[in-house]
Amino acid sequence: MESISSASSMGLSPVYTDDSDLRVVGMNLSNRMAIVWNRGKARINRLLRIAPPMTRAMHDLTYRFPPELTEMIIAHLSGDLHALKAFSLTCREWYIAAVPHLHHTLTLKDTVPEKIHDKLKPVSKLDELGLAPHVKEIRVMQPRRTANFWFKPQAFSRHDLRHFSAFTNVQVLILQNMDISSFMPNVDRYFGHLSPTLRTIVLGQPRCTPRQLLSFLSLFSNLDDIYIYSPIRETTKVVHDSELVLFSSPKLRGRLELSDFTWVETLKDLITLCGGLRFRDVDLRDAVSCPPSLLEACAETLETLRFSMAGKKLNVGSSADSS
Repeated sequence: MESISSASSMGLSPVYTDDSDLRVVGMNLSNRMAIVWNRGKARINRLLRIAPPMTRAMHDLTYRFPPELTEMIIAHLSGDLHALKAFSLTCREWYIAAVPHLHHTLTLKDTVPEKIHDKLKPVSKLDELGLAPHVKEIRVMQPRRTANFWFKPQAFSRHDLRHFSAFTNVQVLILQNMDISSFMPNVDRYFGHLSPTLRTIVLGQPRCTPRQLLSFLSLFSNLDDIYIYSPIRETTKVVHDSELVLFSSPKLRGRLELSDFTWVETLKDLITLCGGLRFRDVDLRDAVSCPPSLLEACAETLETLRFSMAGKKLNVGSSADSS
């Protein structure tokens, strides 16, 4: 109070704070009434938990990016994993926007040859963190340097299979050197949950019989694109085939690409199983035998037909020319 009286004696206006221990003195009636009113209003706001109008952070008011602009930035960086990681560390909103792109593709590799179950650890981690729904593409890469391929039923423990079944939004499945025969006849147990959403399947050097290949493809009734490269006929194993799943309607309306493919019986059975085909693009590379029924089944929808034989390529631009 001595500082207040000294300030008044010098002709200066005292400065008062909102502390309750200071008294409103040395001021006219209107100023004292305003201070009392503001203090009472502040107490009522605190009791009602009403925040003052200017307490919001400045970045919330003026520095927030519109969601459309954020999505445009992410779309531009979708192929740069390091940039997406840095993007996700900026703030919570940017992290939420970047997560679907960061976890779009799950790649499983032969990183620890001596521990077969450790190869599926990424599957378990993504499911436990609630990120499995963001995965749209699964890649299983098995190099051909050894015949002991790890991606087989023995690699799936009970918990691994449960976590793998949580990937219900996968649209692209890429399998390199997969032993399809080892999953028979219970292949539906491992891959059946992918059927509603899977649109594209890529098989590089699959090991199976023509009938098993057809059984595997029949699991995914919503397929549009099929890529099969150099299948290896499995004749040493005697395994019962799984039952074929009839397509409710022809779904194969995208692209068919076959390389070093001679299994004519598989193509014929696929046409019968699907009740017809609707491929728009057909690319046959070193395919010695191409059944006329394949072209007849796609005659109404075929737009582009390509033949490649021993380095020579023939492009046919329309279905009329292909016939």
